[in-house]
Amino acid sequence: MYSVIHILGNGPSLSLFNRNEWTNDDLFVGCNFSDPELRPNYTVIMDAKPMMKLFEGYRLTIPAVVSDRCEKYIEKEKGGWRKLSPESIKVIDTIKMSHPKGSKYPMNSGHHATIYAIEQNIDTVKEVHLWGFDSFWTDDISSRSDIHFKGAEMVSRIREPVVKDWRKYWEEIFEKYNDIKFVIQRSDNT
Repeated sequence: MYSVIHILGNGPSLSLFNRNEWTNDDLFVGCNFSDPELRPNYTVIMDAKPMMKLFEGYRLTIPAVVSDRCEKYIEKEKGGWRKLSPESIKVIDTIKMSHPKGSKYPMNSGHHATIYAIEQNIDTVKEVHLWGFDSFWTDDISSRSDIHFKGAEMVSRIREPVVKDWRKYWEEIFEKYNDIKFVIQRSDNT
């Protein structure tokens, strides 16, 4: 059980994170195709888009927690799980994707990763560090994962309505787990 959790988003400010500055006694959780060099314990994938890449031959080297939506995508794909090579993905758990009533946009992998990690360590967690979640202070949802889906480096994607819902979800998470200290990592330059 962990007392300190690091959720590794994919926004530009993730560059502030240095894995070597943190003890191995902490839990590190990636989002989507998290960079293996960050050495996350596992990554959380909520959308079917990353699953499509697995069927195209992408190999995820980090254990994954996937959404029920991802699982359904794999099962309906021709050949399903049998079509994926065993090295493609190691699924360690499946969770239900949350799309709260009244919200146009569902919770993202960062929200789900945070809730999942907290719930798995509910008796011990004291502190959660959020890295690479630039949507706290900008309407730009560009992501390091873009390179896998758009074939290019991160490009600006301004999505004010999406970010509005995402911020609301964060507020709800902070309120629900108000006995946990949340640290949003941000430099003065971002």
